Amino acid sequence: MEDIVRKELERLVGKKVILFFRYSTFSYNVRKSGKLLEVGKDFFIIDEIQDGRSTFSTEFLVSIKEEDKK
Repeated sequence: MEDIVRKELERLVGKKVILFFRYSTFSYNVRKSGKLLEVGKDFFIIDEIQDGRSTFSTEFLVSIKEEDKK
């Protein structure tokens, strides 16, 4: 399953994305968005619109979507 997620992330490098995470400490999905900069084996880096450059683990990622072009 992780290979499918990583391949989809690699396809979206350089594009604006919307990502949803599911953490056990929250009863809701956490939404992050920004430009996908880099993808590693178990992590990826995005340039978030509000928070700047952030690194995330693919472990809690539940949804990936390319942002609609306006």
